[in-house]
Amino acid sequence: MSDSGDKRIGDGVGNVDSDRDSDGGEERHQKEEPEHEKSPGQTKPPRRKTPLGQLPDSLDEVNTSPADEKDDVAKGFSGVAVMSAIHPYGQIGLDDKPRSAVVGLGGATLVPPPVSRMQDYPLDKRKGPIPVISPPSGHWNLTDSDVKTLPDFHPLERSAVFVPNCSDAAVVARRVSDVLRSRSISAEYINAKAKAKCMTTDDVDFRIRLYRGKKKFSHGVIVEVQRRFGFSTTFASDVAAICDAAEGKVAAPSTPTGLLPSLVPDEEDHTESSNDEDDGLESVKIASSMISEADIDRKIMGLQGLASLTDSYKIGKATATRASTEILAGTNPEAAAARDAILSLVLCRDGSTEAAQRGQVEDKLTDADEANRSLLRTQALCVLSNVLCNMVKRDELRSLKPVLSQAILPALLRDIENASVNPRTADLATRALLPVVKTFDGDFVESDLLANGAYELLIEAQSVGEARFDSLREQSAAALEHLML
Repeated sequence: MSDSGDKRIGDGVGNVDSDRDSDGGEERHQKEEPEHEKSPGQTKPPRRKTPLGQLPDSLDEVNTSPADEKDDVAKGFSGVAVMSAIHPYGQIGLDDKPRSAVVGLGGATLVPPPVSRMQDYPLDKRKGPIPVISPPSGHWNLTDSDVKTLPDFHPLERSAVFVPNCSDAAVVARRVSDVLRSRSISAEYINAKAKAKCMTTDDVDFRIRLYRGKKKFSHGVIVEVQRRFGFSTTFASDVAAICDAAEGKVAAPSTPTGLLPSLVPDEEDHTESSNDEDDGLESVKIASSMISEADIDRKIMGLQGLASLTDSYKIGKATATRASTEILAGTNPEAAAARDAILSLVLCRDGSTEAAQRGQVEDKLTDADEANRSLLRTQALCVLSNVLCNMVKRDELRSLKPVLSQAILPALLRDIENASVNPRTADLATRALLPVVKTFDGDFVESDLLANGAYELLIEAQSVGEARFDSLREQSAAALEHLML
């Protein structure tokens, strides 16, 4: 096997083994029984079969593989790995279509931006050109000393890649952070473990780990992508882009859904029969009943259902508009209950319950509970932004003017202000803000948005988006353009 050239590593599966610790863990498996303690008749267990051939348990084991096994090992490492996007009904592989370029931001160090720069942009200057701010760096500020050698008995995922002849792991880390930004994947970097905690816009939670190779592979860096939770049909392409970028290849861009045709053809884009219009969409009722239940998993599933039901790209314009109208106007008890639940989650900034907001004592929450609360609020923001986008310039949206002014807009502006902490919720809040700007007159925009610093907050959010979350950059630029009209 050659020491140079592009090498994809194939070992393990996309799921996380139950014996792995929460950090991706260095202690993965118990050591095998020593050879001298095995019974005389016991034979060595066969190597695992993968789509890439028979692979060793670690890179170090390549050096000790018998000669008759070297060919299989070489075949495995020289092929292009296929990432398994795990789904209950099967696996989705990656293709090898040509990739287009990913533009980097340079080699600056990671410095979080200030919370806001309101004082720099007085209201009387908002009609002028948008000020240019040097964006805060979104690079992974990793040093080569932070990257540890691949642990023994660490079965690498099939979504791992070996970058040969790489003396500085910081170069690979910068490539990875660039592609995460361009695909609007939020990331938390933990340099001490050379790890990035990532979350896609479809709520797929995954990790990226960097390791230094062993012995004859010590000249290179291993990049491993490990899915933890969630499923999305686009996750396989995200993994392919990350691996390609780590190797220095041209990575596939994340195509904005707005440029794609709807999944529902025009001839099939219709709602249920007109006879049941008074009763409302059955899907809204089902989702509303799930949201009202105590089980948090059912709440999340109900909100995800509403997010899909109000997404015109996924469900069609007619159905999405009708569902949004029912939810916003509360045309039946179930739709009104869904609307109230969504607004309650959006207004509770940390996703906590109404009891907690009133100061009542709750049981101590675990980290998982806190994560679920955050996910609930993110899904609620997604539904709200979909509904408002479908209701732009409609009377149903105008009728909510008092609620928007007193509650919804302040909550959205708080999320935009915290773009440097959570760019994903800031992105959703900015998307929800845009239809409000398009619908209401200049007096309302002046008194409820500009007077409360919306222009300055969007400038700052755009700066954060340029460095860390490309979708936030696009949404902020669109909102600023309409504010300046």
